[in-house]
This record gives sequence, C-alpha cells and structure tokens, in this order.
Amino acid sequence: MAGKGAASLLLTLTQAFGRGRIFVRWRKKARLVTAAACLAVIALAAGLAAIGCAVAALWIYLIPYAGPVGSPLIVAGILLALCVVLSIAAYFTARHKPQVQGADFASAIQPLLEAVLAGFTLGSRAKKSRSPPKDK
Repeated sequence: MAGKGAASLLLTLTQAFGRGRIFVRWRKKARLVTAAACLAVIALAAGLAAIGCAVAALWIYLIPYAGPVGSPLIVAGILLALCVVLSIAAYFTARHKPQVQGADFASAIQPLLEAVLAGFTLGSRAKKSRSPPKDK
C-alpha cells in the first residue's frame, strides 16, 4: 500500500509542477542568474586589466628613480609580497571551521525525509488495521 501512496504522491507532484507557475519563475530566474554571471565575468576581466595597468604605471613611474633594472625588481617584490599575504589569508580561511553545527544539506533535509517516511508508515498501518468484510 505504501508503494501506491508514493506513486500517487509522485504523480500528483509531477502534475502540479508541470501545470504550475514554478517553472516559469525558474526560467526567469535562470535568465537573470546567467546575465549576472556574464556581468561578473566581464567585471573580473576589467578588474584584472586595471591591476595590470596599475602595475605597468608603477613600473614606468619607478624607471627614473630606480633605473631600468630596479623598477621591475621593485614591482616584482610588491607583487610577491601581495602574493604571500593573500596566500596566508587563504590558508587561514581554508583552515577555519564553521561555527554552525550540521549546516550541510543532508542535515537540513533530514526532518523532511523523516516526516514523509512517518506519513507513509502511518498511512499504510491505518489501511491494514481495517477489518475485512464478514461473509454471510
């Protein structure tokens, strides 16, 4: 009996999702997320280009003061120091443990799954507990 209930539930959910406005909203949201992702990629490329221009400008600015050999060494040292600082920050960020216990998807959906299984179990017991009709 539980199998029929599960099949009926799945059929009902499939029909509800097929006829509902949920998929229309999902399609609109997918378009917006795609547009936002494209804009983020363009912004990242522009940001990297701006950093490259800033490094080149610093290099050109330092040529009269440090010479043609010293200016690239100074720029490389600044970039190396930035790399070390960002690497240390990434290391400590990766080693940081979240304060929230059980914040993963499985622990979030577990109460829902338990409720569904309890409903199927109670539903199948209620149908089995009925007495069969008496023969005359």
